[in-house]
Amino acid sequence: MALKFEHLLKVFRHPDGRRWTGAELEKATENVATQSYVTNLRKGKTESSGYEKLAAIAKAMGFTLEVWFKESAGGGVRVGLVEGSHSIA
Repeated sequence: MALKFEHLLKVFRHPDGRRWTGAELEKATENVATQSYVTNLRKGKTESSGYEKLAAIAKAMGFTLEVWFKESAGGGVRVGLVEGSHSIA
């Protein structure tokens, strides 16, 4: 899951073009995915990734939940975009 998340962080960038930080994802997911969870997910230290957390991250980053479970996120192509998903409110 860590390799997949790293790939998604490269492909689905923050609206200003840089990579998402754990703090930004925590805020964008309204604390569903905490900064420590994001860090552990990146490092492969999360034993099971809950549906709710993966869905919240997907929505915040601008892709559909299904992208988590595809073999490839489109080889750099922004597939599965969610309309209006990049607000950090």
